[in-house]
Amino acid sequence: MEQAISIQEKSERDTMIHYCVELGLDEEKLKVYDNDQLNQILLGLRAGVRVEDYMDPRVSWYEMMENRLCQKAGFPFRAYRGLYDMQQIRVLRTGFEKGVDISVYAKTYYIAPQMEEIEAALEKGLDVTVLSDPGFNSYQMQEIRLGMEAGLDVTPYAKKEYDSRVMKILRDGLENGFDLTEYAERGMSSAKLEEILAAKVSGIDLEPYLARNFHSDQLHQVVLAKQRGVEMEEYFGGNFFGEQLAQIRRGVERHVPVEKYADPRYNWLQMREIRYGLEERLDVDVYRDLRYSWKQMRELRLALESDLDVSEIASVFHTARMMKTMREELESRRENASGETREFTEEQTAEIIAGIQAGIDVESYAKPELTPEEMRKIREKLMK
Repeated sequence: MEQAISIQEKSERDTMIHYCVELGLDEEKLKVYDNDQLNQILLGLRAGVRVEDYMDPRVSWYEMMENRLCQKAGFPFRAYRGLYDMQQIRVLRTGFEKGVDISVYAKTYYIAPQMEEIEAALEKGLDVTVLSDPGFNSYQMQEIRLGMEAGLDVTPYAKKEYDSRVMKILRDGLENGFDLTEYAERGMSSAKLEEILAAKVSGIDLEPYLARNFHSDQLHQVVLAKQRGVEMEEYFGGNFFGEQLAQIRRGVERHVPVEKYADPRYNWLQMREIRYGLEERLDVDVYRDLRYSWKQMRELRLALESDLDVSEIASVFHTARMMKTMREELESRRENASGETREFTEEQTAEIIAGIQAGIDVESYAKPELTPEEMRKIREKLMK
């Protein structure tokens, strides 16, 4: 074979060819097959099936495998080969092995995943009259099957216009004793239906908010707030998006004055930075100017948390990157001034001792931020 193979693959290949020859095949004829094909030939020989039915280098290893498994199961592979692809044949074979009536789904217009759903329903002894409609995709079929397995009347949601996500929520609703089909008929999305179901399970009335056409992310925050006993009704009418409401809710839960940022003109990232500051009891008035981006707000918040004088940084004309550089510089200055966290290296210490021994004032260069070479030049200059 022209394609390079590893030593391990060659060893496996040689071993398979050796066993195939032992079982009566011609070694030269085997050389045209790849390792996966050889494996299927060897497995077929050992199983006693007619390997000559699939011994053709043009046949994929997967088809070889399916042919072999069909022979082993007594399933007529050749009868279906020209009409169905290998995935469809696989499902027909497994159904045959399970003893289900494969004629129900042995139709070329079903793809393999649809066949699998019908097979699974038949295996459970379910009536597949509704489920087997080819107009349903496999995901819709699955939701119908799961509903039937749960003993539900699937009629309310077994409709082609409902995608599988809507079907799932309608099924979940029925399993919890709630019929949400009226909402689905009103064209509500699966995301909204999910919030409606969560509200009904918790005994929450979402009708006032549905009437105001709240989006699913807003409904989610209404449900969370009411589930947790967080009072924020005044904010549900303030044109806030879901993520903004989430920041307000978290602030109320943490008992911070949310009025500092409960303004729809802030985006949720700006709100978050102000909330973080309030939680740390910082003076957020320094940076809650609407003109600051959330990244600028973050730099100012971090400066305040480090107890820095932000007057040099706080300007809407400074980019967040500039603010970061300035903040780090202020931190470095304070660190150098304190002298608490910077230590001299051995080389720096040697330069200081040399200056003391020479009787010069070493204060001008006894600074950790100077390199030993810079210290030496200053020391030599002072000694002249």
